[in-house]
Amino acid sequence: MADFNSGLLDAALACHQLGIGKSRFYQLRTLWLKNQSSFQPGASGGNHYTPWTPDIRAFLKSFLPIGHPPNYQLVSDELLRLSCPWHSPVR
Repeated sequence: MADFNSGLLDAALACHQLGIGKSRFYQLRTLWLKNQSSFQPGASGGNHYTPWTPDIRAFLKSFLPIGHPPNYQLVSDELLRLSCPWHSPVR
């Protein structure tokens, strides 16, 4: 959001990198603009998913700022591992 807001990304590229549609992007941006310092996006999908656990939120806060560009496949794999302790990636 910060990169989009500062003009480093256009909306199409930001949506592509986040894997969301333009409508969702602008919904999130509105929420982000209201409180940038403590903004915490939840899981997409409305009420179909349970809220993220504290360990998942901590992982996202620490890991996402590191990658430029972000490696969302790695994030996805790690989220699956954190949310499903019985899940073991095939090697």
